[in-house]
Amino acid sequence: MNRILAAQLATLVLAIVFAGRAAWRVGTLEFSVLQFAVLGLPPWAVWAVSAAELGGALLVLWRRTFFPGVLLLLLATGLLAAAYFAAGFTTALPVPAGLAAMAVGVVLLRVGRPGPLD
Repeated sequence: MNRILAAQLATLVLAIVFAGRAAWRVGTLEFSVLQFAVLGLPPWAVWAVSAAELGGALLVLWRRTFFPGVLLLLLATGLLAAAYFAAGFTTALPVPAGLAAMAVGVVLLRVGRPGPLD
């Protein structure tokens, strides 16, 4: 598999993972609000984080908006990691850390490469 195809597939997987997380969070809204409350976040944060993840997932699909999209995804993931840490749920930190590592890995793979929808 050539590097451009690998970068395109990795970008699509990144977008699907984050869009799926946002859809799951909105689909299980009551549970998500309770989960965010345990983390010390207000109910509207469910919508804000979900919108950031979905928006970032869409933005990473085009070359000119790829980097702002990744930054948005990293911001949302960082917020959740900080909330987990502040609430004392350090065993949950590998999830946002893994998502952030995946996003950074796609950035390293995609540098200078076309997006899947370009």
